[in-house]
Amino acid sequence: MIKTLLRRKKESGFRLNLVFGTVEKPLMILERYRVPNIEWSIEEAYRELKEHLSRSEDSSHTWGYFPQYCEDESQYPKCIALGNRLQEGLVNKLPFPESSMSLSFVRLADNRPVSEYGGMHVDVNPGIGHRRDPSVDGSLDILRLILNLGNHSRIIEHIPLTRDSLLKLGYDIPKDNYRILRFSKGTRRHRIEIPAREADTIYGLKFWSSQVPHAGITDDRGHFVAAFGCYANMDEYKI
Repeated sequence: MIKTLLRRKKESGFRLNLVFGTVEKPLMILERYRVPNIEWSIEEAYRELKEHLSRSEDSSHTWGYFPQYCEDESQYPKCIALGNRLQEGLVNKLPFPESSMSLSFVRLADNRPVSEYGGMHVDVNPGIGHRRDPSVDGSLDILRLILNLGNHSRIIEHIPLTRDSLLKLGYDIPKDNYRILRFSKGTRRHRIEIPAREADTIYGLKFWSSQVPHAGITDDRGHFVAAFGCYANMDEYKI
């Protein structure tokens, strides 16, 4: 009976981890990864960022290691070590083009963040840059993987329409520079919870972040996440 049900699900195109899109063209999926012996690296990176945050006069409640803009990597040995562990133990083992993703950030928030950059948006850079690299083929999209390293779920809100669809509806969404997107209160929004880490089991949301408008939702519990990204051809590859 079970084999029959599984076969029918396969024949019908059922995909359990599909969050948004279709089986033929998934745009957002939730996955579970096991990275053996990763717990200590995660805890060390958390403590490192927590220490930076405690010494900071910044009132944003957030701190992170951002490889793209870090001027002194000697301040973040634990975050760099964690990034390397995740790269080797997880990302490099994924199929192409996911395996070509590189670390975008390791970020901690100990409360509800205060930032002028928060809100619904599409990514224009695989890192955290607010401008697209002009040397990259303009037809390529951005593939993003957000890993929840924290001990409570991470909520991501998204609009269930692609950037290309919204452009046809008359929305002005630039592809080469970051902009907070304003949608009416009646616009349908979906929320997905990335489950909390369970020892060496990490949950991640993988999606085409230059196409799906999205925003992280953080309450007073804060968050602890890592993200990877790359440019890729959405029409050529299936996540």
